[in-house]
Amino acid sequence: MITANKTHKGLFIKMKGISRLNLNNAGKLFHKVRRAVHRDGHNVFLDMDGIRFIDSTGFTTLLKIKEMLHEKDKELYLLNVSEEVRELLQLLKLDRELQFMDSEYLWPEEKL
Repeated sequence: MITANKTHKGLFIKMKGISRLNLNNAGKLFHKVRRAVHRDGHNVFLDMDGIRFIDSTGFTTLLKIKEMLHEKDKELYLLNVSEEVRELLQLLKLDRELQFMDSEYLWPEEKL
């Protein structure tokens, strides 16, 4: 399940019960973010907790979300990225394109 919660810092997206960002769920994530950003126009904090694998569709989706937000002068931040996913992002040199943030740097009431 993909949920979205808005705070004064931005839009927090959580992918509950999902361990893989792939062809089966990446489209749902993109549409959830697009609807919320179109309506509210905030930075997006995507909680990657539990995600252990991303396929090419998932990578493309993350880059599309980043591009969509950049057009609105907003940012995409990936939270709680696992070591496995970081390694995949580094292999593809996407760690240079995407911003990572540890949830401990958020306000206490916004921790995921």
